Amino acid sequence: AIVGVVSVIAGVLFSSPIFIRPRYKTEAVLYPMNLTPYSNESATEQMLQLLESNEITNALISDFDLYKKYEIDPAENGSRFKILKEIKDNIQITKTSYESVVVEVTDYSAEDAKAMVDSIISKVNKIAKRIEHAKAKAELEALEIIKKQKGQTIKNLLDSIKLYSIRYDLLDYIMQSKEVTAGYMELLARNVRGKSYEEAMGLYKNLEKQGRKFHDFHHQLNLTREEYAQLEKEYDEALKKMKQDYTFTNVIVSPEVPDKKAYPIRWLIVVLVFVSSEIMLMALLMFKHKN
Repeated sequence: AIVGVVSVIAGVLFSSPIFIRPRYKTEAVLYPMNLTPYSNESATEQMLQLLESNEITNALISDFDLYKKYEIDPAENGSRFKILKEIKDNIQITKTSYESVVVEVTDYSAEDAKAMVDSIISKVNKIAKRIEHAKAKAELEALEIIKKQKGQTIKNLLDSIKLYSIRYDLLDYIMQSKEVTAGYMELLARNVRGKSYEEAMGLYKNLEKQGRKFHDFHHQLNLTREEYAQLEKEYDEALKKMKQDYTFTNVIVSPEVPDKKAYPIRWLIVVLVFVSSEIMLMALLMFKHKN
């Protein structure tokens, strides 16, 4: 009984802040928003890569003075390896089966634990915004080039249509073909000759030789104008992405300042010390009994 009491007291003592520095844990649950994934990766996978980037790691080391917090001399050999190991042990970023991401931070300070989660969320938003703006800018530049090319094509087609209209008296291939053919056939039936016949004959031959090409100009013009309208729509969307201040994380569970330490688990330590002492006592008694 005395051994049990002593072991419990020892367990309570050795699990106290005097011997083991307490740590606090907080977490946030995020869903990605407005991210444009690359290749076959999901938006969640892309956000994971951003969260685990060196940019965020280095910012946390600087902003929270992690070398000092983890008592690591930045000048010593292997200091980078040690600080990254501490970060890996204390900052967990995991993907859930529901395509959300959990950011969990354990720290000696409850306030710092929350602040670090907030900082990670803020920084991943800034990185995502920079990347998406860069993609939108590149898309805008590409669309501007294509729009310029399509605009020049439209101008060339309009110039060709105007030239054929003036040179060959062509306005509407389908309508003129019907009217001119009917008029020409009527003149032939009536055996009419003269100026009217010559004009009809000239227009008939122009339609026969140049009409199809003139018609193709109009067809290409309509198609190119449709393509240009679609480019305008895509350009407006890209410009909207450039101007709007999107958020790229939907925070489902916000981090809070924990009011209860996550480590050490005192009752577990007390139980382990008590059980260990009882086992040792029983072993000693058995050994003494044999002797």
